[in-house]
Amino acid sequence: MNTSELNPSASSRLQAVSRGAGLHILESVAASDDTFPSLKLAVVKTLGIIEIIKKFNSNKRAWTACSDNLIGKVGEIIQYACQFRKDQVPSALHSWLEDLIGILDHLKESVSDIHQPSFRKFPSFTQDKEHIEKFEGKVNEVMSSFHVLLWYEENFQIDSTKTDGQVKATEANQDDNTAAQVNVFAGAQDIQMDNSVIIAGQVVHYNNIEDFQEKIDGRIEESKESHIILADKWLQELKAPSHSKPSERCMAGTRGDVLTNIEAWVNDLSMPNILWLSGSPGSGKTTIASTVVACFEHFSGQFFFHRDQAELRNPDNLWRCLALDLAQGNIALKMRIAQELEGQKANIRGLDIPMQFEHLIVKPLQEVSQSLVKPLLLVVDALDECDSYGKLLPSLQSCCQLSKSLKLLVTSRHYPDIQDALNSVSCHIHLHTGDEVSDQTSHDLELYFTKRFSDMTRLQRSSLHLSWPGQAEISFLVRNAAGLYIWAKSAMDFILHRGGDTEERLKVILSDSGEGIDAIDTLYQHIVFVAFQGLREVERDSLSSVLGAIVIAKNPLRANDLEQLLGVRDALSIMSQLSPVLLIRDTGHLHICHQSFTDFLLDPKRSKAFWVDSQKHSLCLAGSCMKFMSAKLKFNFFDLKTSHIQNEDIPNLNGHIQNVKSTALDHASYFWATYLQKYSDKTLEEEIIVQMEKFLMNHLLHWLEIMSIMGAVNQAAYLLLLAENWCRVLKLSVSEFASDANQFVMTFFEPISDAAPHIYISALPFAPQNSKISLHFMKYFAKTLKIKNGQMIYWSEKCILRIKGAGCLAAYSPDGRHIVSGSHKGAVRVWDALTGCNVMDLEGNAHITTSVAYSPNGKHIIAGSYDRTIKVWDSLTGHCVMDPIKGHNGYVLSVAYSPTGRHIISGSQDKTIRVWNALTGQSVMDPLKGHDNWVNSVEYSPSGRHIVSGSSDHTVRIWDAETGQCVMGPLKGHANAVNCVAYSPNGMNIVSVSEYEPIRVWDALSGQCIKVLTDSDPIEIVAFSPDGKHIVCGTEFGIIIFWDALTSHCTLSSLEDGEDMVFSVAFSPNGKHIISGYGSETIKVWDALPSQAEVGHVRGHHDGITSVAFSPSCKHIVSGSYDATIRVWDALTGVSVMGPLRGHDDGVTSVAFSPDGRCIASGSWDSTIRVWDALTGQSVNSIKGTDNAVSSVAFSPDGRYITSGSCDKTVRVWDAQTGKSVMNPLIGHKGFVESVAFSPDGKHIVSGSWDNTVRVWDAQTGQSIMNPLIGHESHIYSVAFSPDGRYIVSGSSDETVRVWDFQTGQSMMDPPIMHNDYVFSVAFSPDGKYIASGSRDKKIRLWDAVTGYSVGDPFNGHHNAVVAVVFSLDGRHIASGSTDNTIRLWDAQTGYTNLNPSASSVMLPPTLLLSEARNNVYDSGTHHSVSHILKGKHNVFYPADHGNWMMGEDSKSYLFWVPPSNRCGLVFPKTIHVLNSTPTILDFSKFVHGTNWSECFSPAL
Repeated sequence: MNTSELNPSASSRLQAVSRGAGLHILESVAASDDTFPSLKLAVVKTLGIIEIIKKFNSNKRAWTACSDNLIGKVGEIIQYACQFRKDQVPSALHSWLEDLIGILDHLKESVSDIHQPSFRKFPSFTQDKEHIEKFEGKVNEVMSSFHVLLWYEENFQIDSTKTDGQVKATEANQDDNTAAQVNVFAGAQDIQMDNSVIIAGQVVHYNNIEDFQEKIDGRIEESKESHIILADKWLQELKAPSHSKPSERCMAGTRGDVLTNIEAWVNDLSMPNILWLSGSPGSGKTTIASTVVACFEHFSGQFFFHRDQAELRNPDNLWRCLALDLAQGNIALKMRIAQELEGQKANIRGLDIPMQFEHLIVKPLQEVSQSLVKPLLLVVDALDECDSYGKLLPSLQSCCQLSKSLKLLVTSRHYPDIQDALNSVSCHIHLHTGDEVSDQTSHDLELYFTKRFSDMTRLQRSSLHLSWPGQAEISFLVRNAAGLYIWAKSAMDFILHRGGDTEERLKVILSDSGEGIDAIDTLYQHIVFVAFQGLREVERDSLSSVLGAIVIAKNPLRANDLEQLLGVRDALSIMSQLSPVLLIRDTGHLHICHQSFTDFLLDPKRSKAFWVDSQKHSLCLAGSCMKFMSAKLKFNFFDLKTSHIQNEDIPNLNGHIQNVKSTALDHASYFWATYLQKYSDKTLEEEIIVQMEKFLMNHLLHWLEIMSIMGAVNQAAYLLLLAENWCRVLKLSVSEFASDANQFVMTFFEPISDAAPHIYISALPFAPQNSKISLHFMKYFAKTLKIKNGQMIYWSEKCILRIKGAGCLAAYSPDGRHIVSGSHKGAVRVWDALTGCNVMDLEGNAHITTSVAYSPNGKHIIAGSYDRTIKVWDSLTGHCVMDPIKGHNGYVLSVAYSPTGRHIISGSQDKTIRVWNALTGQSVMDPLKGHDNWVNSVEYSPSGRHIVSGSSDHTVRIWDAETGQCVMGPLKGHANAVNCVAYSPNGMNIVSVSEYEPIRVWDALSGQCIKVLTDSDPIEIVAFSPDGKHIVCGTEFGIIIFWDALTSHCTLSSLEDGEDMVFSVAFSPNGKHIISGYGSETIKVWDALPSQAEVGHVRGHHDGITSVAFSPSCKHIVSGSYDATIRVWDALTGVSVMGPLRGHDDGVTSVAFSPDGRCIASGSWDSTIRVWDALTGQSVNSIKGTDNAVSSVAFSPDGRYITSGSCDKTVRVWDAQTGKSVMNPLIGHKGFVESVAFSPDGKHIVSGSWDNTVRVWDAQTGQSIMNPLIGHESHIYSVAFSPDGRYIVSGSSDETVRVWDFQTGQSMMDPPIMHNDYVFSVAFSPDGKYIASGSRDKKIRLWDAVTGYSVGDPFNGHHNAVVAVVFSLDGRHIASGSTDNTIRLWDAQTGYTNLNPSASSVMLPPTLLLSEARNNVYDSGTHHSVSHILKGKHNVFYPADHGNWMMGEDSKSYLFWVPPSNRCGLVFPKTIHVLNSTPTILDFSKFVHGTNWSECFSPAL
């Protein structure tokens, strides 16, 4: 397109800039006032991304290349866009730039997350590569859509100054015989819906504009339908509970004044958008709310809280339920809410209540509020019946800030905290009762009584006169009701109860002269007295038992449930006399009509002889539940046909469950232990203990089947914890068994939750041999797995509580009863330390939380945040007690209270420490300055006189808390950032931790380092025990380690549970428990008492393996790791015989043995190559010739030279003895050089690069001897020569393996060999017949080097990407290294047994006897020996793509599950050894599974 005439007056400055190149173009455009806003904003966003990338310290070259690429692409956009004046920007370009801004925001957020120190403790090169690829892919997508925009303009020559009509006329005048193709791109103005592309990527053919428009309209309709279908699917993820059946509506002619006021409020948009309807119990609030729902035109959503239904008293359900209602009534809201669900990946239930409110209500309403033509009315009834309703008050209060088109009606009792939250932001209607009852209410009640009596006399044709009972009696009833509609209803139901004497019952009511609450109590006394009157003792006991159960039950029960649980007959008949106060729903559930009757029964002063003793009835109900379960439960209760599928895949599961399981069993299973109470009647307690022991010893596993199918395994763990605590004093043996059962459930949570049969065939076999569960139950299950090696003897640690989704930061309250958690997603929450139940969500924190703490008196909670503020909350209400404390100029990284609670200290990214008044939030002194980098950790001394701080400047400082002066330090000794500091309880010592360094203990008085605690794992966090005797620390790899503070010895077994990095760790105030927070947003509570066996955690590499190589003798294997170390392993025993070899400052990327086996070469991200003596482990040379990471090293066949590939895009050759470069760098690649290798004759070097090419170089001259080998479509990660030098093999992230003819450079196979994911490593067998490849798909495959056919089945066993494969020189074994931290040694010859690509797998033996394999590793008959071992019962298994499941040969059958601690060491088919992990060897000789799984149970044993 010729643009020279388009905008002759465009900014000369910008046009000049557009012809330039580089970063200055972007900076000039950002500074220009002539730039139109959308372009300028896009450029500013780009500059922000570039600034973040500049701060990356690792893999800098790669990130710089990304930055340069982005600069070039945006420069191209600028060059095109700056030709337009501000007022002549084409609408399509403007819309495209708006989309670009959103994409740039996403990219900025992504790179910010990568750069954050809290997420980037140790940079992973593999992860960075993935981040870089995603980044580049997104930039390329952007440019593709930009080129579509240019193509469209070139083909249609649209003049941006023309009107839409002129444009269409121009298009219509084009040659009708020329069919055009238009890609409808993002931003097309006439094809928009919800700011998203409707027909993106679809080609529309047309011959004229009418045909084009018709097809566009058709596609739009199709797209709308598909969008709605997709939206409905996302809405299902809300999992909102069903609405309760609405209560009765107001009788016609009553409540007119209240309903009129509500209607006026709804229609008046100038009034507050919240109306709070309050009143005493029984004043008619729910009836009015039900009338509004049924009769009001603008009604849009409802939630009626009910105290007696778990789902309808759960505050977490409110906004999800209302969002679903809104979505069903408004298509625009449906689309917006669905978009929010998609954005959160449907994990709305994982968000706290404020975030649910934000995503489901606030954001969607903000988007559509302008288009609403009528108000949206939401009704929230009985807020006071919600559990922890305080959690909802902040979001309800925030509704006042939303559009006035949203109207929210809230009803509740007149509680002070609800009044405080709503009074100032709402209209308020109070339903007066007692002496303040209004004339209107009295009139309504009179109408109500009159109509009820009239209906009775008319419909029942009784002998009573139609005017009965008379005006005086009705007036008496009105006075007694005193405005309480519940009294009126209950009284009339009592009087008119069928089968009773109506006149006599009226006389009973008229005989009382009380009003209000007194009247209600008297009425209830009459109703209950009549119900019990005339019953025999056994009938009275049954009625009392049933009534008590209804009142106590956690969820409503049916009459049939009560009969089964309590052993009574005809429960409905028993309860019929209580029908005035009892409601039977359509579902058959029995409900107390009104909460006031429950309150009456539970108050002994009010109910007197009819008092329901809640403790007694609760304990009796617990016993009834256990007795019932013991009678009903049995092995394979649901008659499950196979163990190969998970619960969710069981055909017609719900129907099958309903046919087998009763609702009574549901209730008993879910609630039994919640009814356990301490009670004064010891005889009753002993009876319950007997029931519990019988239940647990005989039916524990059967009960877990029920909980598994119900999806309630978390609840099972909680119930066992309650049982353990309840019977600890009554019978210790039962308590200990319940404790062991709790540990069983927590340890095997995944298999128990996923598939009920695996309680027996996966969880039970792996339970520790000496656990009570194993000792008691295993004898009944002979036909299941046996663990021959690798089984725990005792529970190595006791995780007593696991709170998923809580956050990664945690601290105890001073009394130890609560835990406060902070999340990198911003949420701050409080949890019950015993049960793990959420107590409250603290309002007002939306940024990354970095630190949380309780005040010394427990009344307040503080949190530091990335928003540079400190927030202070009331720990009881969850409300902020002051505005956020501001003053820091960077992230607040650490906060702490002074021992007196008068002050708060904070450490920040701005390199300062600040001291604040805890009551006012005011700064009490100037910032404490002295550190040269971020202040990561601060803490007061126990006396409060000093403050200690740890910083990224590698130092620790001690400050005077009164003056702010630095009184000691900097304390030096760490070589990296100090992440955490802590005082000992006596204030005499300070402990500090830094990445990849020993823990240091300092004398707090002298500043001298007095102890160094060494561990190979990178320590992240540290804390003292309350008695000062122990130090506990958390590592990057999810391990918690204990140290004796006096002896510096590692004293107890480590706590490890397969979780992510430990972000926080602390002892409980009484020292009995340890709390830990993980990067996976999980908090765990552990028993701090020593385990029965003192075992150290696994020693070896503690991060992913990057490279492996055999020694020439095949006796040793060398490995390099991300952990910056090298180790040498004995291939026979699997023992580390040398190492760790330390010297590199960053991850080791490549290792190689010299041909004579005397030296080892290693390359690293630290830009160096090191040569090591293979006998002594001493570093004999360090080579540095580049400032970029060394990605690959290889020895020449004569051992004289080392070649290396680097991220500087070059290949280099070094003298192996001197370390000198022997020639200039080999230049030609345009991307990172990822892999290098010498030819067998040493004359050539092959290299593979991120530029997608393979190059071959003359090893003597350094010249490229042929054109690049082109064929791969993405980065090349590995290259190798065949043993005869005739072929080259390469592996790539395009998921292929290619074989090249060395002479011609031609690819030998078309199509190439295919993996299912990136190929990270390739190797030829020594005879050249086979190729091995390792992939990100976790598999190793063998290929025929001539045909490309797959040889046998993949080698399965690794649980993460396989990044290194190598053959032993004798060709009998393959060694592989993986990012799962293990090295595996495989029997390669089992893979050669069948060249048919569809060959069946090598079968698993009854027992994998690794010792037999070890004894034959070097024998000439190894192949036959191993093959002999691998014969036996046919059980082939593979690791699942995710989790810890082992799959069958069909890749669909779930065979068994292994614990995380056994997963990496699990011995698979073809496995000879597992290095860097304890081998787990299984015996399958008696293993039954699939359709035979139920045979595992042998009751006669």
